[in-house]
Parts: sequence; C-alpha cells; structure tokens
Amino acid sequence: MEYKHLIVRFAPKTLTLRECTLLPFVDASVNGIRITWDKDFLRRACEQDQDPRDVYGFIVLASLGIAVTGVHDNDESQLAVTAFSRGDFDDLLPASAPYKM
Repeated sequence: MEYKHLIVRFAPKTLTLRECTLLPFVDASVNGIRITWDKDFLRRACEQDQDPRDVYGFIVLASLGIAVTGVHDNDESQLAVTAFSRGDFDDLLPASAPYKM
C-alpha cells in the first residue's frame, strides 16, 4: 500500500505487516530521534545502535529495526527510512561491512 509519505508492505502468504518505509521529508521519529533527513539523524541513529552495517547501500541499524538509504551518500532520489521485521537482515549482516560516518 502506498501513501503520500509512506509505503506499507505485507507478507504475501500471511498478509501480516512486513515493513513500513517513510518517504522523504515526512515528519517522524525513530526511538526518540527525529528524522531530519540528513547526516545528523544518521549519526544520532548510529550512535544509538552502536553497530551500523552497510548492506548493499542500505545502512542497517538492526537494534533499532531500521534501514536508511540516500542520507549517507547524499542521493536525494534514494531517501528513505524503512522499519523492518525482526530477522529480515540477519542472513546479510555477518558478511556486511561496518558503516563508519
């Protein structure tokens, strides 16, 4: 389901919520951190997570349950913050590189 400022995805077999993607410049926060759509937000989220990983161009903050794109590389066309289901990145994290600001 796609709305003006977010996309909601469901698992096809169970129809349970899988993830929610916030689109650019929506006013929102994650775990008390206001999403400012810039590197300050990413820095604060990385500090809180303490183990950010670069997974195919997404900065995955597993302890917060989010993936961020477009912020770290200044690519406004890719700006998004996705809240994902627990375990979604577990297979990819061991081979991923730590993300350094």
